[in-house]
Amino acid sequence: MRMEPRLDGNSVHPRAIMVFQNSMIRISSFRRRTGTKDMNEQQCPICRSLVKANPRYPRYLCGSCASMATAPDNRLLSFGNTGIAGGYVAIYRDTGECYSSHVCFVKGIVCWVDEARFGGIVIEAIDPESLQRLINRCGRPVPNSK
Repeated sequence: MRMEPRLDGNSVHPRAIMVFQNSMIRISSFRRRTGTKDMNEQQCPICRSLVKANPRYPRYLCGSCASMATAPDNRLLSFGNTGIAGGYVAIYRDTGECYSSHVCFVKGIVCWVDEARFGGIVIEAIDPESLQRLINRCGRPVPNSK
């Protein structure tokens, strides 16, 4: 078998080149499919910025988008855990009143907020099929009237 010359003067086995080329093809097809630089990143579904990959939460929002979460009446929300053991709490930022839903909106996209598996809060954009199931089960969110 003929060895392929390299720029540094050493030779490389053809099978090593084939393995390298195949792995590069897999990586480049992953990049095309996900729009990310590597398998340790995914995109925020709102602004498309790169965030750390998390298979449990494939549609989670970046911190910048999460900070823009609003209720159906366009009031900004804050989220947190009820205590050290976890739990979920949401409040209106302007008044500190309790917000009793897990549904929020970011730039017009419907999102679901909940306690993350090992603590903290996670906000995920809801895909259209899940949104339709949620509406069918719970009804449409209606802004609070004041």
